[in-house]
Amino acid sequence: MSHTPLGEVCLTLGLMSKDDVEQVLARLRDGGGSRFGEVAMELSLLDDDGLARALAHQFRLNMVPEERLARLSIAPEVLDLLPHGLIRERLLLPTFLDEEKRVLSLLTADPTDIPSLRAAQTSARAARLRLFVAPRGAMRILVDRLLPMEHTDDRSVAPLPEVEAENAAAGLTVVFEPDPDRAAALRRLEALEGGSSEIVGDPEQVSAFIEANQADRVFLRRAVLPEVEPYLLSWRRLRPMVQICALDGFGPGRRIGIPYDRTRDFFFGLLGHLLVDADGRSGAGRRTAELVREMAEYAELPAEQRDTVTLAAMFTALGEGPDRSGDRDEAAGIRWAADLLRVWSPPYEVQALFDALLVRVRGESGPGPHLGAEIVYTARAAVRASLGPGDDAVAALGVDATRHDATALHALAAVLRRRGLSERVQAAEAAPGAVVVVASERSSFAAAARAELAAEGFTVATAEGAPEALRLAHSLRAGAILAEPNPPGEEDLEAALRADGGIPVVRMESAAAPGETAIPALLGALRKVLRRRPEPPAAVTGRLSELPLVDLLQTFLRGGRPARVVIIGTADLGAIQVRDGRLVAATHGIRAGEAALQTLVAVREGRFEVRFEDAGLTNLAGAADLLLLDALRRRDEQRT
Repeated sequence: MSHTPLGEVCLTLGLMSKDDVEQVLARLRDGGGSRFGEVAMELSLLDDDGLARALAHQFRLNMVPEERLARLSIAPEVLDLLPHGLIRERLLLPTFLDEEKRVLSLLTADPTDIPSLRAAQTSARAARLRLFVAPRGAMRILVDRLLPMEHTDDRSVAPLPEVEAENAAAGLTVVFEPDPDRAAALRRLEALEGGSSEIVGDPEQVSAFIEANQADRVFLRRAVLPEVEPYLLSWRRLRPMVQICALDGFGPGRRIGIPYDRTRDFFFGLLGHLLVDADGRSGAGRRTAELVREMAEYAELPAEQRDTVTLAAMFTALGEGPDRSGDRDEAAGIRWAADLLRVWSPPYEVQALFDALLVRVRGESGPGPHLGAEIVYTARAAVRASLGPGDDAVAALGVDATRHDATALHALAAVLRRRGLSERVQAAEAAPGAVVVVASERSSFAAAARAELAAEGFTVATAEGAPEALRLAHSLRAGAILAEPNPPGEEDLEAALRADGGIPVVRMESAAAPGETAIPALLGALRKVLRRRPEPPAAVTGRLSELPLVDLLQTFLRGGRPARVVIIGTADLGAIQVRDGRLVAATHGIRAGEAALQTLVAVREGRFEVRFEDAGLTNLAGAADLLLLDALRRRDEQRT
């Protein structure tokens, strides 16, 4: 993950002045140290507490203040998870081990000391670390209290596993890459090739590896050289033989590595877009593919199998068109798709899926063992039956429901319930006071309508054509679209509105330039349209098993009405406040702020109630959105 440089963090938090930061950087450039924080403390420009605050902010970690450390007690069996020498020398304190998930909670004075953190994770046999930052001086006092000198054993003097002679001699390559997407691509490449390089996003982390006598080589892109320039001389003084190499880029042909998930989303999105024009059933193929992917996610198929079934759904629908098979025969369409993809040797196991799907559409057997084929088969039936969000899949399919695999049918029902629930939340969150005006930018109608509508208290956005108008209307949850006579792209607008069918349109009848009489008439017509729209409900309820909290919260990140999401049915009552499209507060029992949000997004069962109100509470900083995105990433990793 990319991190803001520590000097910039200290400026943001008001811990140091600009002159102070320049003084530290000058000392680093002269080789007078390898760490920004250590040099700042040596020059008395930063104290223990300030450094801990800056590191916690830089790495988006929680800080444990000195007064809490003074009251902290740790069980002996927890202390024994790490060698006591590691605890003393590197100021690392284990506080709790989640036995089920193998997550070790760890206090540290230096989250950039990756070699020591890896040693702690290895010693505790932990799958993951949960880090907390504390001031170095207070950590030293706490370690001396918990581990007095007479309490030492032979473990306390054991060397760090990472700095033993044989490991140091092996020579580690450290890659500095501050861009998170590029760093993720490099890590995937390392995993595929079985490499052992360390990819880090902060110069302080490079310093930690060099100080631990581990790094023989440091690679970085030439474009990011200015970020590490102050550290170069100190790195060479710490280890004169270290090789520091600036390259034009990483990857084949000096191309920058791209994360697989971004590549996959791009190609599937592009493929879906290109197939729409060839889809002779008004987008049925696209809708089938979207439904298949959601069902595959609900059924917890691995990522590669989700891609496989999505690809198969796209091409089987395309193969059924009259210009392909000649008779819209399902079996012929599947054979056509299989033959086409076979020519291009896809990196997916699609042949077995197509074979199983052929057996099903021919009616030669009931549900079979290939779950991917069953998901495609059921999704196609749902699209043909025009099942929509919130529909009862079993009731709608009737007697045909018995011909479907139980797991696939259950996934379909869950996806429809989730879509229906999401639509209810979105509809309730709608802001009918927003209006999109479709007119030429130079039109007097646009200027007059904008001024009058704004004076009436409406939120107004202007669009010059159908695609932009619909995009703005949906993003603003607009109550109506107001169009001048013969607006730009009128035919496209009519076609798009017929396909959308959810947003009312008010038109100016006369082509004459609007005057004082035309605009009030339009406003009157607009008020009538908005009055006919149903009042949004005061609250929406549902189950977290049907609409997970992270998916629910994403609904509010585009703005709209203030909302308070209450979590019911867990041991402790939880609540999250959303305001102006941001997560601003969270409580869960006695927890508050980020700690409460972290526990709430992990809740899988229970009920939620969305109340469109503002309790006035604020206890979350800007990192709340990042916590939500991190929760989504962890969920996707668990599915994978």
